[in-house]
Amino acid sequence: MLGIGFAVLSAFGFGVGQVLTQLGFRSGTITALQALFLNLAAACAGLALALALGWGLSPLPLRWSGVAVFALAGMMAPLAGRSINFLAIERIGATRTASLGMSESLFAGVIAYVALDQTVSPITGAGMVILIAGTVLFVNEIGRTLGQALPRFDRREPLTRIGAGTALALTSGLFYAAAGVLRQVGMNLLPSALLGATVGSLVALVVTAVNLVRRRQAQGLRRLQGKVVLCLAGSGIAASTGMVAFFLALQFDATVAVATALKNTMPLFTFLLAGVVLARWERISFRLGLLVGLVVAGGVLTALGRL
Repeated sequence: MLGIGFAVLSAFGFGVGQVLTQLGFRSGTITALQALFLNLAAACAGLALALALGWGLSPLPLRWSGVAVFALAGMMAPLAGRSINFLAIERIGATRTASLGMSESLFAGVIAYVALDQTVSPITGAGMVILIAGTVLFVNEIGRTLGQALPRFDRREPLTRIGAGTALALTSGLFYAAAGVLRQVGMNLLPSALLGATVGSLVALVVTAVNLVRRRQAQGLRRLQGKVVLCLAGSGIAASTGMVAFFLALQFDATVAVATALKNTMPLFTFLLAGVVLARWERISFRLGLLVGLVVAGGVLTALGRL
């Protein structure tokens, strides 16, 4: 039961992170690159603390080949996937971005089948079909509901922004899926998911910091409002909490399939939190709730099919 509890906590942590990210963007005074830097800095701090505590209890030998694979995974997920995810949240909101991010399960199934020669069970196949149907319905819902609704949209180009946000959300799912496959390979070389996540996040933070300086956006960090910094840093801490909780779920005997299935309920938490916190800015409806439930069901089935 403890493993299941940690898996649910993981979904909650990631959901809180999505909502806090959108709150951080509400001021309109922060760029996506600055937001990513604050998010990763806080996430790395949280992961480093968890790693230090874990390392004190059970040190692990380093294998540099595993470190290299996790570093590459960091370029795919915390860097590319998260930055693209932030751009999507700016355009279509946290709930819709989180739900379209469930395409990660669909992409992961396809990559595992093609690259790792893993079979697709009937349950996983059914989940993938539901995910495809849910994604198509979501794209239609986003176009209909947000066409003239979000106050930050340029009314002359709403469909362009919506289309870009939808494409970005799906693309972030692809990067997260690719990183997941790399982490599977990395775990065979370096059997510490927490160490691997810390390595990946640190690599992403360093690359982001270099880009921040190169684009001359570092100076702007000092001019940001305190609440913006708190929201973006909070989103990083929430995401790292979700990541650590997922690893703890595996440590406390939850299978990978069950833990992943429960983690895939994240859009439900995002939807519920958005209904309370983001109702003034994000269009929340009963129809949206049904679509969230549909893609979550697809993600859960896709994961459970790997039992």
